[in-house]
Amino acid sequence: GSEIPENQLPAAISTAIKSNYANWKIDDVFKVEEDGNISYVVELDGNRDKHVYYSADGKLVKETADDDA
Repeated sequence: GSEIPENQLPAAISTAIKSNYANWKIDDVFKVEEDGNISYVVELDGNRDKHVYYSADGKLVKETADDDA
């Protein structure tokens, strides 16, 4: 995917992150297009970094811990 500015994140995803990950800081945002489907990967900085994957309509697809941090 390609990195995009945080302000280009769809509002539904921003809202979901603010409510579900209130204590985390958005680090990097990536927009991924695959087979005509767009999804977003957001890297969160916190106690332990994590990546959260969202569909374009703001549904959480999966969450992974960033073990490289």
